[in-house]
Amino acid sequence: MKRLAYLILLALVPLVSFALEVREGRLKLIIQESSGRFSLYYLTDIQKDRYEPLFVDKDPRTSFVSLLIDDRSHRLGDSTSFRFKTERTEGGARIVFESTTLVATQDFSFARLAGSTLADTLRIDFTLVNKSDRELNVGLRFVLDTNLAEKKTAHFKTDKNEITSETLLNMKNETDAWWTTENDRVGLMGSINIPGHKAPDSIYFANWKRQNDAPWKAQSNPG
Repeated sequence: MKRLAYLILLALVPLVSFALEVREGRLKLIIQESSGRFSLYYLTDIQKDRYEPLFVDKDPRTSFVSLLIDDRSHRLGDSTSFRFKTERTEGGARIVFESTTLVATQDFSFARLAGSTLADTLRIDFTLVNKSDRELNVGLRFVLDTNLAEKKTAHFKTDKNEITSETLLNMKNETDAWWTTENDRVGLMGSINIPGHKAPDSIYFANWKRQNDAPWKAQSNPG
């Protein structure tokens, strides 16, 4: 009887998922300490303290960062080659991913757009440090799973284009400065070309599954 009671007690112990939560102005950032993924929320109702997710948050793992190191792909938070830790910083939060050859740091900091009284901008900086004694060829891919404009014809817009179907922007040839996606209540805008900073090689607007299933870079199928 004691053994049976003991097993029942074990079965009833809840699984606890720890998360680092940082709030600043209108933004709330939640980093899952078990997976190294993050969710971002916007305060739509100050009186009721009501937040709305700015991208898919039911399973934060659908948004992720991958590294390609000498032709081998690593999805940070899933790859057994990288251990990671989260920490609160003076300006926001940080995730540090570390392997035997590379340290990848993802820094989150808050800011305000011109004219805003409360923080409404999240800046994400990636820093890669080679720990090895040889040269490494490294690429970084950031997949963001959004859902704000699912009911609209154009899921995304840039300052130059309206995105109504699968679209690849090769930034060697394009000059788009930003992209945005929005519903009737809130919008999310991301920078592409920032003066003084190198633009990404490409921006790819496509179905999430194609992005998720690709080992590194999905083959684009415009339209």
